[in-house]
Amino acid sequence: MNLNSINTSINNAANTFGTYAQQGVQLGQALNGLNNALNGMPTDYYTPASVTPPVDGKVTLQTLFTGHGQYMPNPLENKFSERLAWFGIQDSKEFVQAADAPWKRSLMSFLVGFGDNRTYIRNKIDEWAGQADLVRVGTTLNDARLMQVSGVRDASHLTVYNNPVHKSALYAAMGANAIQYNFYMPAMGAVSSAIDKAMVTPPVIRWQ
Repeated sequence: MNLNSINTSINNAANTFGTYAQQGVQLGQALNGLNNALNGMPTDYYTPASVTPPVDGKVTLQTLFTGHGQYMPNPLENKFSERLAWFGIQDSKEFVQAADAPWKRSLMSFLVGFGDNRTYIRNKIDEWAGQADLVRVGTTLNDARLMQVSGVRDASHLTVYNNPVHKSALYAAMGANAIQYNFYMPAMGAVSSAIDKAMVTPPVIRWQ
């Protein structure tokens, strides 16, 4: 065996080991998140409002727009909330109904002006609309944001996880992301209940 063959074999082995190591870390993160959830242990320092169950499927706009809960809100978010209040939109349920179509979300973004300000808010509106829709089916804001990070766009999308296997797969993904992105890990029962409620809740948001 020549030197090139030896080097190639070593590189292949190293790549294979690296792949398995990465998969092992991801599995460990998921299992750690699951363990924390089963033992009622938080995985971050979220504000109490983010882990409080919504009342009547809604939260205030300022609560919805406060992002992660660990930083001061962007002044544009406060401005947007105030402008929406002019039109009588006070909570997440009213917000998701007002933002149920792409053209409405685009029009809404002009409330903060033009240019970079509008671009920033336009992108956030889609994110907030999906979170508000998930709150409709009983998730906390923490859970809604964690679900989005895990690939769930809105309540209607949540319905694809409608059997025990898919529920477990989503929960494992949420466990890994809770560790990676510093979210509070909800109990499996809370996630399962949200999926069950989404199955019988009429969809609101249209993305196209």
